[in-house]
Amino acid sequence: MFACFYWQSIYLARTSTAPEQKAFAIGAIAAVTAALVHSLVDFNFHIPANTTLVAVIFGLIAAQGRGDDDRGRVSVLLKTAAGIALLAIV
Repeated sequence: MFACFYWQSIYLARTSTAPEQKAFAIGAIAAVTAALVHSLVDFNFHIPANTTLVAVIFGLIAAQGRGDDDRGRVSVLLKTAAGIALLAIV
């Protein structure tokens, strides 16, 4: 799931023509990376708010699509990863 997130975020940061979308992708990468690094030394994802925040960031990146030409289309792999993340929260 994290691999799908990073793949989609890096793809958006490299190929998007909209500067807002690039900035959002880079910010999402930084936020999730910070949460992962923090979870190495603490039980970060045992707190529901932190887990929900990461799941929301995953969903926002998945909703960005693959760029300006096919905006709104999300791959089956990302939809599956988002669904698993939501089920894990519940």
